[in-house]
Amino acid sequence: VSDAGLAHFKECKNLTSLFLERTKVTDAGMAHFKNCKNLTGLNLNNTKVSDAGLVHFKNCTNLAGLDLSSTQVSDAGLVHFQDCKSLTNLYLYNTQVSDAGLAHFKDCKNLANLHLGSTRVSDAGLVHLQHFKNLQHLTLGPTNVSDAGLPDLAVLSSLQSLRLTGARVSRQGFEQIKAALPNGSPPDRPDLGVIWSEPNRSVAESVLALGGTLDIGKPGQAETRAVKIAADLPADYFQVRRVSLVGVAKPLDKLPELWPLLSALSSAKFDRLESIDLSGLTGLNYDFLIPIHGLQELSLANAGLNDTSLGQLPKLPALKRLVLDGNEIRGEGLAHLSGQPELIDLSLGCPSLVDLIAKNLAELKHVKRLSLAGSGLSDVGIKHLAGLKNLESLDLHRTKVTAAGITELKAALPKCQIQWDATPGK
Repeated sequence: VSDAGLAHFKECKNLTSLFLERTKVTDAGMAHFKNCKNLTGLNLNNTKVSDAGLVHFKNCTNLAGLDLSSTQVSDAGLVHFQDCKSLTNLYLYNTQVSDAGLAHFKDCKNLANLHLGSTRVSDAGLVHLQHFKNLQHLTLGPTNVSDAGLPDLAVLSSLQSLRLTGARVSRQGFEQIKAALPNGSPPDRPDLGVIWSEPNRSVAESVLALGGTLDIGKPGQAETRAVKIAADLPADYFQVRRVSLVGVAKPLDKLPELWPLLSALSSAKFDRLESIDLSGLTGLNYDFLIPIHGLQELSLANAGLNDTSLGQLPKLPALKRLVLDGNEIRGEGLAHLSGQPELIDLSLGCPSLVDLIAKNLAELKHVKRLSLAGSGLSDVGIKHLAGLKNLESLDLHRTKVTAAGITELKAALPKCQIQWDATPGK
């Protein structure tokens, strides 16, 4: 179904239900229904309809069901439904709706089902829910709703199910709201009660179950501590700071389940995953790293990378340190690293990196700390480093360089601290 096809229904003024879910309709097509004032059900889920298209339904005050999930709708478009006092079912999943948008429904006293997952709704918006005395089913995950917003939920006495999957509520908060609600956890109805998970805890539990290691910290504090078993995870809110999957035992069939969990650590306010070590894991698609907020350090040692696959590493805007030791990188792929704007610390302990193709090292002009320990370079190859005037530290341990080569390089880079073996190759 497209906009053109909808024109055939423009005279259907007695239409009561309009379901266009997963069709190709747009704002233009909605104009054909501007005179359908008797609508009681409207479903535009997963269409390209935006705020501009919703204006054509402003006179549909008899709506009982409204589904705008996965559309381009924002707060501005919701104003057209503020007089829908008969509304009982409202689905706004995966939209740009925020706290302000909820205010438009304050007169919808009969609302029973409300889905706000994957919206911009936060703690501040929950105050608007106090108007919904008959609310029975509420979904608030994933959102930025946290423990701070729970008091506004505790007063919803008619609530039968509360879904906080992916919200920013701690285990402590989960236990509190479960105890506060009359249907907190019915043993015979797993679909009812409070259903909960929190992104940092989900990552921590998954990493530990796989046999990996991690460090956690409290929001606003620099200190971290290692956690070895899930039982030691705190009940209050915490952030996963460092994750290592080095040495995770095979089979690795459960590993892909971790990637979307890591991707969910995307909030500047709630997340702080700074370091991930994926060394030894080959054949990965690294796109799951893109949403992670503030990732500063990435270790991909012995990951089966070459110059071509290095070019497939996505742009990570906060990445400062990258470890590529033990990969088949010969140098041509180093130009791709210019796409990492904050990269200043690079480890290239790759035996395949030899003098013949060392000229590509001259591309690393933004790097301040460089390790070539264990590479195949000699005095001839390190001549290409002379133009890297930003270098502050250079590690040439376990290479073939000699004292003469070091002396020449120090003359070119007087401010760089160079470390090397007195006996080359050992």
